[in-house]
Amino acid sequence: GYRLLFRLYSELEPPIDDCEVLYLGAMPRERGESILKLWQGKPVLTIGEEEDCSGSLMFCLAVRRDSVNMLLNLDTVSRAGVRVNANVLKLFGRKKGSE
Repeated sequence: GYRLLFRLYSELEPPIDDCEVLYLGAMPRERGESILKLWQGKPVLTIGEEEDCSGSLMFCLAVRRDSVNMLLNLDTVSRAGVRVNANVLKLFGRKKGSE
């Protein structure tokens, strides 16, 4: 099996080298984009809570009162240089306009 290590990351810290997944949660898009710019060029899978997944996140959770939709920004994934298993990609709907 795989071992997961969770670490709270401060925006004031420089990006860490051994991070494979960065979860941003729910935050204003501008704040998320500024954090993602710090991580640009690093092979990190990014996940956050965003309704339309049109920003720089790779995977988005659109959280509603009674459901959670999972969206994929395929453009961002392909530009990031990370490999994502095809079975994982099948779990996520594509953002509008990337079909």
